Amino acid sequence: MEISKSLIKLYGPGIPLALRILRRVKTELAKGEKSALIAKIARAHPYIGEEADYEFIWSNIPSTSDIISLIEELDTRLLETEAKFTITTKVPDKDKLIYDFNSPEITGAAYTFFRIYGPSLSKAINLLNTAIKYKNSEIRPSKGILLGKYDYVIEWLRIPTVNDIVTLLEHIDTVLKVTGVTYKVTTKSKLKLHSDPRDKHQKRPIMEIGAPSPSFSVETGVPDDK
Repeated sequence: MEISKSLIKLYGPGIPLALRILRRVKTELAKGEKSALIAKIARAHPYIGEEADYEFIWSNIPSTSDIISLIEELDTRLLETEAKFTITTKVPDKDKLIYDFNSPEITGAAYTFFRIYGPSLSKAINLLNTAIKYKNSEIRPSKGILLGKYDYVIEWLRIPTVNDIVTLLEHIDTVLKVTGVTYKVTTKSKLKLHSDPRDKHQKRPIMEIGAPSPSFSVETGVPDDK
């Protein structure tokens, strides 16, 4: 049977202390106010492999609020360490929680995806929801936390220029500075710029929707192999 799990990847320094804290989370929370959340987690243990350092196995497919509650707890507990962390939640029903860029429903001109390294990941997401909502009329914020490879997404209503992306990131830097997080950003588009060879007088490239691969990808921030 396929299981749902939240994988925690740690970034040092501070990994040994962070691991010791994670190993106590399930036992300690079972006795407190978060006992209802912990009851939904079947197992929690170190993860031996490249993908993560610790994992939480859910009894059933978790709701978004369940995972946010777990993130809030991890933010609080890991704040006392120097370590950074990311969370990746995998579920059997991918359409329920994971944002699939290749889905036919993803029809925006471009998307900027954020991978956030907490703590405090939960605070960063809340601030992004507030700050991006009224930034300008050419972008739309995520409808909520994204569970999977990315944590947040902004939809562009037109293809952004590099200056557009830099301006957005300057605003986000200001917003997230108080949270202590680090983040990585990737901008992708399904619109492929090309010229029509049949049109001898065409002066501007036209856009083809549904290109097999993004026409560009801009990444900044920490690398995956940090």
